[in-house]
Amino acid sequence: MSTSTETPADLLVLLPSATHRLYQAIVESGTLGPISRHGRGVYQDKNKTPFQIVALEKPQDSGNAPAVDSEGAGVQLTHLADLTAADTAHVKAVAMNPVGMTFEDIDRLVTHTAVRAEWFHCFWAGVDGILSPGLKAADRITLTNSKSAFSESLGEYAVGALLHFAKKVPLSVDLYRQKKWEQYSVSMLKGKSLGIVGYGSIGREVAKRAKYGFGMKIVAVKRRPEQLTEEDRTIADQVCGSADDALIANCDYIVSALPGTAKTHHFWNTHQLMKLKKDCVFVNIGRGNSVNEQDLYDVMKSGHLKGIALDVFEKEPLPDSSPLYQLGEDKALLTCHCVDRTDDYWELTMHVFMAELNRYVNGGVDALQNVVSKEEGY
Repeated sequence: MSTSTETPADLLVLLPSATHRLYQAIVESGTLGPISRHGRGVYQDKNKTPFQIVALEKPQDSGNAPAVDSEGAGVQLTHLADLTAADTAHVKAVAMNPVGMTFEDIDRLVTHTAVRAEWFHCFWAGVDGILSPGLKAADRITLTNSKSAFSESLGEYAVGALLHFAKKVPLSVDLYRQKKWEQYSVSMLKGKSLGIVGYGSIGREVAKRAKYGFGMKIVAVKRRPEQLTEEDRTIADQVCGSADDALIANCDYIVSALPGTAKTHHFWNTHQLMKLKKDCVFVNIGRGNSVNEQDLYDVMKSGHLKGIALDVFEKEPLPDSSPLYQLGEDKALLTCHCVDRTDDYWELTMHVFMAELNRYVNGGVDALQNVVSKEEGY
């Protein structure tokens, strides 16, 4: 396979074959700025920076995108394994939607782009799925993610989950099914305390909606509080450096937005969950592996927590055998890692990428904004 074109592409965009037309349509729509096509799958942005879209033909789950026929799409279609060092020797940067890609695939890209590559971009916010040993060790490569692309949607979900339990939605649904009229009391979010563990871009959007929309008191946990912006501190009523702080233990609601790292793996275990306030509602919109699901089930069965809302799980799809399914609709709101899959999902990821591309073109890797610490994992 050869990616040679009339205009050599400095940046290679790798996309699942089932979704590349959606990205391509966004690129050609003009919503991202003036972009012109120069050959098969090769484009130039307003800075005349050439980038090439290559569709990867590989069996995979394409998320909420419809399957498409790539024939005549103007984008090269290839197998990832067919990309050779000769094909990618000219590449300075790689942007990827890593659906279906393995660590071996990522390491192959790192090796094949060893001559010039200095920037890798991920169309996802979480990067634990692409932080291969080779990419971690490649000091020459700066890694960025799509942080902030989906933060607003996740913020809405989190507040919706709080309302789900405060307004006793499961009870209302149950009464509807029984065709029964039975009045009941509900709770207000106003004045209640919300602990946000993982106060980054997602946590900030949760806090803004909870505080300014519903009058909640915000307790934010940030491992390095000194990194908070003035806006972050304005939104949060109180900031602490650890989830072990007594402030968190007294919160009425907890939203976890922790990234997936070695340090956060099973952070929410029996010990940590039992520290939370009795009848607290626990929401996880971070990474699924930050929660020990068996421990969470046991704590729920003990009656310590009022309810849980999870959009992410350690193993996805969530197995039929998961004990979480036994908790009942009144105790557990379980969604299928789809809260970020908004109608404009693809546009959001491309807007973040194009903004980073503009920074890269004008200022190099030092100008990139969404830089990921490969050591920390976020």
